[in-house]
Amino acid sequence: MGARHYSYSQDGFVTQSGIAVGSDTPSTAYTSAKNSGINPKFTLSYDLDSNLLLYGTAAKGFRPGSGNTPVPTTGSDSCLADLQALGKTNAPNQYDPDTVWSYELGEKATLLDRRLTLDADVYYERWSKVQQQVQLACGFGYIDNVGSAGVRGGEVELKFKLSPSWTFSQAGGYTHATLSSAAVGTGLTVGAKLLNVPDYSLSTSIIYTHPFGGYDLIARASNVIVGSQPVQSYFLETLPGYDIANARIGLAADHWSVYLFVNNLADRQAELSAAHNYALNIPSLDRIATNQPRTTGVSLEYKH
Repeated sequence: MGARHYSYSQDGFVTQSGIAVGSDTPSTAYTSAKNSGINPKFTLSYDLDSNLLLYGTAAKGFRPGSGNTPVPTTGSDSCLADLQALGKTNAPNQYDPDTVWSYELGEKATLLDRRLTLDADVYYERWSKVQQQVQLACGFGYIDNVGSAGVRGGEVELKFKLSPSWTFSQAGGYTHATLSSAAVGTGLTVGAKLLNVPDYSLSTSIIYTHPFGGYDLIARASNVIVGSQPVQSYFLETLPGYDIANARIGLAADHWSVYLFVNNLADRQAELSAAHNYALNIPSLDRIATNQPRTTGVSLEYKH
């Protein structure tokens, strides 16, 4: 068991002017945020035998709050009507920390004369004061503490030594994350799925290792599958799942290695997240961040 104490404070300001905020006169908004607390952790484990460990963990974590960029309430781009529809006259100038209590039960097993390892767990997370983007119809948005959420799921990871040269790995996870309560003035409802959380993910790889002329010849093929996920761009939408494969082959010695690699073998375009980095999203232009296209290259590593 253990505990960690935290304390933080921050101050800042944002100065805005121009067409997007409805005024050529610069306006400055000041923000601040501070919080402190204690995060405990408890773990109990039991060795059923030398090859099987059972464990349970309960832990608390937090994420700091911060200030919000101001949302215009006057001028041609005023968002006042959208805010009033949520029972507000202004966007909040800051949002509070959110906290998570996580409960996990799992096992770690070594089988078949240590050729097979199998790790699995199930978990439940109670998430309070969830920080999430609230997007307004005017094109602006802000981060708020939108309520509480329940997150439950499970993970399995398998690693199997098929032969002295071949190793197969498989990992998978399932997550069900929804709001269990919704704060007034957010426009969200109980049961809504949390943003940016895919329902499932799968990762598969096979590795070949064999001595070759005083070096190790290493080849690896891998595949990652990620399920669909809800995101908030201008609209609330769902990004489709994706399936990406990679491969590499090379030689390794004690201090150096060289590999020929091909990432994204099938040259698939995956939609990863809604992009708010450069400008505000608008109904006619939805910015989505995508993955890197097929990339071929050589990597050289040296360790002293």
